[in-house]
This record gives sequence, C-alpha cells and structure tokens, in this order.
Amino acid sequence: MNTSTMFSFMDIIVLAAGAYVLYAWYLLQFKGEIKEGILIPKGVNQKSCNDREGFRAYMGPRTLILGVMAMLSGGIGLYQDNVRRINPIIYWVFFFLFLAVLVWYTICSKKSMKKFFGM
Repeated sequence: MNTSTMFSFMDIIVLAAGAYVLYAWYLLQFKGEIKEGILIPKGVNQKSCNDREGFRAYMGPRTLILGVMAMLSGGIGLYQDNVRRINPIIYWVFFFLFLAVLVWYTICSKKSMKKFFGM
C-alpha cells in the first residue's frame, strides 16, 4: 500500500463522514430529529432538550457548514489523488480549513450542550 492509496482511503473516510453529517443536518432541519453521536453525545436523552427549536436554529447551520466542508475536503483530496494533481496550496488550504471548521464545530457543540441540555 503506497502513500497515494493511504491518502485516498483517508479522503474517502472524510467524504463519507461529510455525507453522514449532511444526513444528520437533513434529519434535524426537515424531520426535527436530533441525531445521536453527531449532534449530541451518545446516551443523552433527546427529550431533555430545553428548547428544540432553539437547538435546531443554533446547530443547523453549523452542521451544514461542517458537512459541506468535509465533502469538499474529501472530494478535493480524492481528485488530487486519483484524477490529476492540483496546486498543493489549494489542497492544503482546504485541508486546514476543514480542520478549523471541525474544531469550531466541536466548540459550538459543547456550548449547545450547556445551553440547550443543561450539561
């Protein structure tokens, strides 16, 4: 297994994770379901949410941004690894932007747990 294959594998994981995050966003926005494991930690009762609409309004756009960034980062990585080389600056900008969004999302998620679940 060479490094290109390893990077392709990681990009597939990031792309699939982005698709799953977008699925969780869809459930939150259109069905009102709070997906355990992405939006709230496993084991937290959804019914203990103080304000479901407030949670939806707060976490909905943030979840969409995370999903789109993961899909873009994974897609650009797969393109880079399997189709043709792109400017490395573009690749690294999207990679670090994805990591920054991931950290930002984690902070927002923790704040939402305090604000809407009293944790």
